[in-house]
Amino acid sequence: MVKTTSTYKLALLALFIAIRVMAGMFRIPLTESLMISFSFVFIMIETLIFDYPLVVLSATIGDILNALVFPSGPFYWGYTAFAVLQTSLYWIGLHHKPITVARLAVVKTINNLFCNVIINSLLVWHLYQVAYPAAVLSRLPKNLILLPIEILLAYLVIRLVKPLLISKGLVESQYLPMTIFKPKKEN
Repeated sequence: MVKTTSTYKLALLALFIAIRVMAGMFRIPLTESLMISFSFVFIMIETLIFDYPLVVLSATIGDILNALVFPSGPFYWGYTAFAVLQTSLYWIGLHHKPITVARLAVVKTINNLFCNVIINSLLVWHLYQVAYPAAVLSRLPKNLILLPIEILLAYLVIRLVKPLLISKGLVESQYLPMTIFKPKKEN
C-alpha cells in the first residue's frame, strides 16, 4: 500500500495508466486477433502497490485510452470489462501477499487460461462471430507456450524493481521475499 500523499498516489497512478497505454504500442501480432504483449508485468507491479479501487480505475481508463490511441478494431466495452477482470485477478492473487515463483505461476496460469483463452475467446466470438471452439484452439497453444516465459519474466522484473518498491515505501518488504515457494516464518 502506498503510504504517501494523495497527490503522490494520483501521479503514480497516472504513470501506470500511461505505461498501460504505451505497452499497447509494443504488441507482437500473430494474427489479426491474436497478439503477444508483455503489459501484464506492469499490471502485476501496479497491483502490488495500489488498493483495489485504484487498479480498477487504472484498468478502465487505460483500456479506453489504449483503444483511442492504438485502435486495433472497433471499441467494445467487453474488452474494458476484460481488462478490469484481468487486473482484478492479479490483484486478488498478489496484493498484500508474499510474492513467490509458485504464486506468480498460479496467478499467471489462471489469468492465461481463464481470461486469455476462455473469456477472450467469448469476446472474439461475440464481436467477430468466430466459432468459439476455433477461438479457444487458436489461443490455447500461444498461452501455454508463453506461460513459463511470462512467469520467468514477471519474476525477474519484480525482483529487479523490488529494491525501488521497498525503498520508496510502495510495498512492504514482507510481501516481496521473492522466493521459489512459501517463505519461512521468522521466529
